[in-house]
Amino acid sequence: MRNVRRQLESFGGLIDVALRQGYIDCQVEVNSYDAIVGAPTYNVSGSSESVRWAYDRYRAAIGVFSVGAADMTQNCRNYLINPQPGSIGFQQWGPARQQVNAALETLAPAIARLEQEGY
Repeated sequence: MRNVRRQLESFGGLIDVALRQGYIDCQVEVNSYDAIVGAPTYNVSGSSESVRWAYDRYRAAIGVFSVGAADMTQNCRNYLINPQPGSIGFQQWGPARQQVNAALETLAPAIARLEQEGY
């Protein structure tokens, strides 16, 4: 969970830099997206209620992110195949950043609860 949090924060940082510079590094963006969306799954069925709840939040955060950054990532994938200036729509960066924030807000309570319980 902490690793996904760091990856989400890093992805958000990519967008923040892009907003200042006017462009995004598509290879880094795609690699980051794929790492987050491909985060490990676990069988927590025999775990405590807290662990099951936290795991549900973890997977929900990944879901929020994957949907929210999908268009931007697909445009980056397309750009990597056929580079065209200005092909990554600036208007996608803000909504993707908002979904990164939403994913972090979904994940944070799960990490906090597990840390509080000594996990």
